Amino acid sequence: RELATVFFDNNTELNAFESLSATVVKGTKYESTIFVNKGFELVYEWVLEDHDVVFSITGPNGEKVVPAASHACTIKTDKPYQGRFVAETEGTYTLCWDNSSSWFTNKTVYYHQVAVDPNDPVPWTKWPTKAEALAMESET
Repeated sequence: RELATVFFDNNTELNAFESLSATVVKGTKYESTIFVNKGFELVYEWVLEDHDVVFSITGPNGEKVVPAASHACTIKTDKPYQGRFVAETEGTYTLCWDNSSSWFTNKTVYYHQVAVDPNDPVPWTKWPTKAEALAMESET
């Protein structure tokens, strides 16, 4: 339940998808790939259980679409790292969580990712925001 309340507001179309998770072992990287058609939007969000990690997204031609930077987006802060961009090149995009600078601590990352067709007139059902979901829950 705690995780679900973190992933709600900015990218509501992701609320329809199950959260994925991975352990980023100390001294290593974890990568997740997704194929995105040219002109589609890559929508993503993620949060850590605790601590920080370096995050980046690499495009199909090896270019950094989201440059590598350290982030401390944790469940405790209630603020996931969220973003979206339109793919200028069709192909496989790689989301990377880099924990290679950590000598002692594994990190658990929870994330969503989806490619959205901007020409789809109604691509997603209207999913509630965090405030709407909590209000519905209190009514029951």
